[in-house]
Amino acid sequence: TYLGPYIIENVSCGLHNVTVEVYDHIDQTLLHSYTHKFTATVKEDITTYTGDHVDFKVDMRDIGRAARAFGSYPSHPRWDPACDVNHDHKVDMRDIGSVARRFGWHC
Repeated sequence: TYLGPYIIENVSCGLHNVTVEVYDHIDQTLLHSYTHKFTATVKEDITTYTGDHVDFKVDMRDIGRAARAFGSYPSHPRWDPACDVNHDHKVDMRDIGSVARRFGWHC
């Protein structure tokens, strides 16, 4: 069994399906096939990233959500990991600025 990882490069934003097929290495019979559905967008598109509002744009919903999480960190009541866009375990001005710079982006 091959567990991955699977690398898919140069994917346009949007909803995608990837089908993975596993074949027997001796007689090449198909052993298993499954389809994985995924969404591709920029990390600042917080509401699409989390699946809450799939709109493929950075707008006031994203700015507002990041602002509500401002000053939070893991274990904080307002912590929202999707708003920690630079993955430094806190939502600060770097995250707010990153979302603000992408404001108006859409695919």
